[in-house]
Amino acid sequence: MRRFSRAALKPKRLDRKLASANRQYPSDQIAFKEETIPVNKQFAVDVYRDFARAIRTGTVPFVDPRETLALMHIMAQCRCDAERIRFTPL
Repeated sequence: MRRFSRAALKPKRLDRKLASANRQYPSDQIAFKEETIPVNKQFAVDVYRDFARAIRTGTVPFVDPRETLALMHIMAQCRCDAERIRFTPL
């Protein structure tokens, strides 16, 4: 897992020109911390293989497709709402 501390980030104003052609990306230095989180293999699920199995056998997949659609709806709403952001809360 790669993460950073929100507390270490300075507030920034949204730069609208970054959403245009010939994008320029911020050059802020963010200190990331990398960690490995052990996973018990007996609990691992290959969701793509499981979904294919569910389609072939007519059984229920491990991840309910309605959950995926709900997540996609939330992501679309976030993108729509983000158009109004003028100041990042990070």
